[in-house]
Amino acid sequence: MRMTFCHGGGGDGDPLVTEDNPKKDLDTSLRTLNSRLFVVRGQHTDVFPILFKEWNVTRLTFEYDSEPYGTERDATILKMAQEFGVETHVRNSHTLYKLARIIEMNNDMPPLTFKCFQAIVHRLELPKKLLPTVTRQQMDCCQTGIAANHDERYGVPSLDELGFKTHCFGPAAWKGGETEALERLNNHMDKKVFEELLLDADWSVNAGSWMWALLQLLLPAVLPLLLSCRLRPED
Repeated sequence: MRMTFCHGGGGDGDPLVTEDNPKKDLDTSLRTLNSRLFVVRGQHTDVFPILFKEWNVTRLTFEYDSEPYGTERDATILKMAQEFGVETHVRNSHTLYKLARIIEMNNDMPPLTFKCFQAIVHRLELPKKLLPTVTRQQMDCCQTGIAANHDERYGVPSLDELGFKTHCFGPAAWKGGETEALERLNNHMDKKVFEELLLDADWSVNAGSWMWALLQLLLPAVLPLLLSCRLRPED
């Protein structure tokens, strides 16, 4: 069992509206592996005890969340898992390095300059490389039963269900999800971009414009459903 979280809206502001819900893109990718995405509604303190029993969960994996709310939530989930005898694995996926380790190596203070940050990470082990993409053959060894009413019980929620006031939205501005993000990455992060902007002798001058251009190209697709920070252009 691998968990991710989806938060609701409810505010008057227009969020980063996407043409396709990124979780629908994930569900589509899982379908090619003969699986599905299970979106469970409710508070974690209520649903996890039920799922542990109903699904006979023996192992739970999830990504480390450095935000205060996330660390508090995850601590509660880890405690519940321990009470139910569920093995847990927490992976550092959102960042290349463990933030707590970087702060620890800087006398328990966050580095305030990029130069300071570089000096610290140069003393750390290199980040682990991206793991190979999961294959259909691997998934055949761990098949999940998909009920006929899967979409009703575990389908991807709409923006309305999440509390967003969609009547205020205009046409979808962006197409989100991993598939779109990978396509943008392949189109724009080619060798020519790196030679002209990233490896230029005037790197310090070009850094700001290069990073801003990259964010404009990738952020709409990457933000709703992050690509791995270990994904390199040559991959």
